[in-house]
Amino acid sequence: MQQKKTYEKPDPSIIYPMTEEIVTFFAKRMISEQTLLDWKIGATKDGNIVFPFYRDDILTYVKYRKPKKHTKEDGPKEWTDANLEPILYGMDMTSFNLPLIITEGEIDALSLYEAGAVNVVSVPAGCKNLEWINLCWDWLEKFNQIILFGDSDEPGREMVATLATRLGEDRCMIPK
Repeated sequence: MQQKKTYEKPDPSIIYPMTEEIVTFFAKRMISEQTLLDWKIGATKDGNIVFPFYRDDILTYVKYRKPKKHTKEDGPKEWTDANLEPILYGMDMTSFNLPLIITEGEIDALSLYEAGAVNVVSVPAGCKNLEWINLCWDWLEKFNQIILFGDSDEPGREMVATLATRLGEDRCMIPK
């Protein structure tokens, strides 16, 4: 019998108020400070972006990114702490009576929200890691319709196809 994996919870005290550098980083992407506040974007003590993932108002997962254009010399573009439960980004901001929009990245979710989409989430750990499906299954089951947005590259298209199969092709829409 396989033992159920246990996860740690991130310490909320690691999240500091966002910096002007973070606000400027997102403003260049046409994402407003109000959207950042709505999504509780924060900073690490050394100024990196913190994307906080909440389920039932409990901080469950965090992801980090530098607030500048990424280069190979910077190391990984995004990273997280070990042994956290990968859930969907934005779960607590959704309503079960609307279609759910799932994006490939946090900035994609913020961009759609900025454009007026109110029921949007992002996968937590890239398009190849789908551990979150089982961890969020009971929550996902409450949606009658799911709209899948992936990047137009091969990994993004593959993620969308896999999600449609796993979540149910009868309730998934893929924008063209």
